[in-house]
Amino acid sequence: MKVEQAFLNGKAFIPFLTCGYPDLETTEQMIYALARAGADLIQLGIPFSDPTAEGPVLQRASEEALRAGINTDGIFSLVKRVRAQVTTPLAFQTYANIVFSYGTDRFVGRMAELGVSAMILPDVPYEEKDEFDAICRKEGVSLIPLVAPTSGDRMAKIVRDAQGFIYVSPSMDADKMVGALRHLTSLPIVVDYGPGQFADLTTRADGVIVATIMEGVVEHGSTPDIVYDQARTMVAVMKGAGAQALVL
Repeated sequence: MKVEQAFLNGKAFIPFLTCGYPDLETTEQMIYALARAGADLIQLGIPFSDPTAEGPVLQRASEEALRAGINTDGIFSLVKRVRAQVTTPLAFQTYANIVFSYGTDRFVGRMAELGVSAMILPDVPYEEKDEFDAICRKEGVSLIPLVAPTSGDRMAKIVRDAQGFIYVSPSMDADKMVGALRHLTSLPIVVDYGPGQFADLTTRADGVIVATIMEGVVEHGSTPDIVYDQARTMVAVMKGAGAQALVL
């Protein structure tokens, strides 16, 4: 499934999961639950020792997954199993060192083979993206650009040749950024409001990234059944004609 298909059914609900927390078997069941609940795209975080783009709860999940021995090959095996049952678009979020250590060609090629259609690398600035971008384009994988309030005048350059969608980093000015981006790109724009922020679902954004579900798994031991119920509620609110806001 191409990542663009996530935006064909109204505003996209995009839950985030840290792979391997508390174990890969649970992650697999969470993916099935989210797909059944109507997720439009599932964002899979590959654990890293210094996950600077994630809050403290998700950092803890990443650290504990690594201590449990989770590795990239194990996550690719997970995706292979999932792809036998799930057609929902998938995206990886990880960091440059993970891709480098695996071998960029090999990593992206494996993504393409398994149907992971997008990659988000929060620690790779626009000016350093070319070596990743060329391989992604060759393999048909979208390298997703991140835009933040600090992007300033670089915003137009960042989105000019982008693929997939535009990722707006957590910010209180997210909706203003969406408005500015509308003048620069026709690609879908996705907002990460961050945990606990008041997300205006009437925003002009085309999708919302939700980390709250994963935080519930870490802090409260949410089971796949609970995750399904939470996701169904969020999807109903997001897709509902009268939806206005949701605390994520």
